[in-house]
Formats: sequence, structure tokens, C-alpha cells
Amino acid sequence: TLVEINGNPKLNNVYGGCNKSDVNGSTQIVINGGTITNVYGGNNQEGLINNEIIVNINGGSITNLYGGGNRANAYCDTNITIDNAQIVNTYGGGQEASINNINLNVLSNAIITNLYGGGDQGITQGNININVESNINTIYGGGNRANVLGYIYLNIENSNINTCFGGNNISGKIFGNININTTTSNIECLYGGGNQANANCTTYVKIINSSIEKIYGGG
Repeated sequence: TLVEINGNPKLNNVYGGCNKSDVNGSTQIVINGGTITNVYGGNNQEGLINNEIIVNINGGSITNLYGGGNRANAYCDTNITIDNAQIVNTYGGGQEASINNINLNVLSNAIITNLYGGGDQGITQGNININVESNINTIYGGGNRANVLGYIYLNIENSNINTCFGGNNISGKIFGNININTTTSNIECLYGGGNQANANCTTYVKIINSSIEKIYGGG
């Protein structure tokens, strides 16, 4: 499936997949403009996606962006690229739906308030890979309230970040290690672990030519 949005439409919910049916292939969303409340790379209520999810955000204003589905588990990888857009909450995974591996790339023209590598309440079955080169208020390498069964790899380069957490926000466990690398970036406060959520794993933090006011190896 391919969903492409151009111009400046006002939309409530956009799904790359189906409502309750399987997708025998990949889903792809391309957003070049518009004002949208919720964007889901996957399905809504049910149904599997047999290949991968691709989300390309090249413009527009979005309240909530999910790399996975709403309630429908994807059991596939998701690949998200964001540039030249304004987004309040970005989740690499699903709202209540699980996903396999997450690859999230945030380019220099993106403006994001809260960036979650994982899902809101949806489990990440595999690894989370995040590459950031932008201005972001708060980064969570993990999810909001969901487990991450794999590893987290967070790379920050040429960015301005207010607060960065390597792990989850409110709840959920990280079962793999957390790896954070920052290069030529400005960060006010960096935590290797989570916010309110316990990480229960090993964290690795590497700083190269960056300005960080406060750094904590844990949460």
C-alpha cells in the first residue's frame, strides 16, 4: 500500500495499512504537507503486515506520529525518516501495537517536541536504532510505557537537545543494553537510563566534541 499526502489538507487519522485486514507486502506513507492529528505506519485494529513499514515525512504539522500500528501488531520492521516537519510526539513503534526492529532517522530540518524510539504502549520485539541530527526538546531512546526486548542504539550528531533519556519514559523495561553516542551536539541534561522507568540493563555513553551541562550514567 502507498499513501501520499500533498498540499495542505486537514486530516484526523492516517493509516499506512488496513483497518482489520492483512497486508501481503509493505506499507508506505509519504507526507509532504498538511495538518494531521495521528499518523500510523501500520494497521488500525487487526491484521498483519508481511514485509515492512516505510514512513517518510517531508513536511506538514503532525500531533502524533507512530511508526507502527494503532492496536494491530505488525511483526515486521519499521523505517522512519523525518525532515522539514513539525511534530509534537514521535513514536518509532505503535500506540498499543508491537513491532519488530525500529529504524528512526531525524534530519536537520525537523522540529520535534518529544521523540520516543519505541512505542507508546506497544512492545518493541527487536532493536531500536535512532539517528538524530535536529533540534528536539526531549528524547527517549525507548518507549513511553512499553518493554523493549532488544538493544537501543541512539546516535546524536550536530543537534540541540534539551533533555535526553536513553531508556523509557514512564514504565516498561529495557532487556538489551542502551548505547548512546553524541558528536558535536549541545545537550542540557543527558541520562543514560530512563525517566520514571527502570532500565534493568547496562548503559554505555560516549561523548565526542559535545557540550553537555549535566550527564548521568543512569536514570
